[in-house]
Amino acid sequence: MKKTQPLEVIHNYSIPADTIFIEPNDGYELSLINTKYNFPLLYVEKLEQIKESSNGFTSFELVLDNTCKKSTIRVNTKIWKNWGKPYKVILINNGSKIIAHKSE
Repeated sequence: MKKTQPLEVIHNYSIPADTIFIEPNDGYELSLINTKYNFPLLYVEKLEQIKESSNGFTSFELVLDNTCKKSTIRVNTKIWKNWGKPYKVILINNGSKIIAHKSE
C-alpha cells in the first residue's frame, strides 16, 4: 500500500463536502497521476480501527490540485469536524480505496 507523509489539514466551508484536494506530488506518493479520482474513503483515528470500521467508507472525489501547498490536504470544515479535527492526516491507497488516519 502506498501512503503519504503527514499532510496538514486545511479546512473551509467553501470546499465541496464530497471533495478532497491534495498537491500533485503528494498524489504521486499514492501512485496517482490523473487530476481527479473517485474513491471510497474511510477515516480512522488509528490504523487498528480499519477492520472494525470497514463499512464506514464514503464516496469522495480526490483532486490533485497545483494550488495546494506541498504536504497539505484541503477538506470541507464539516468533514474535518467529523474526522475529530485532526491537525495532520496520512492518506493510504490500497488500490481501490483511500484510508485517511490521524497522524501521531
